[in-house]
Amino acid sequence: SHHGIIRNEENECYCLGALQIPFNQMKDPIDPEELANIFNKKHKQHMDDRLIHLIRSNAIASTPVYDNYFNNTTAFRPKPEDIFKCGQTLKKSKQKYGHY
Repeated sequence: SHHGIIRNEENECYCLGALQIPFNQMKDPIDPEELANIFNKKHKQHMDDRLIHLIRSNAIASTPVYDNYFNNTTAFRPKPEDIFKCGQTLKKSKQKYGHY
């Protein structure tokens, strides 16, 4: 995916910045719709956390977890070969929406 999702075979997970989805959390590890839903749920959990808004407004100092989240979600760029591998895997499945 050119949106930054990579499939990490070594760690058996998908990565999008600081977010990781282990293959064993999915019913079908090559279903892009299921993957998107899980990523959205994990991202929403961070966004709903009151702490993240206090950190972003500089009301309190950041924590190591959120430092990692901010750094990896804004500056993360996968290697071209990882994008290709992920795209090749997901394109084998039937696409309902969008593109890979």
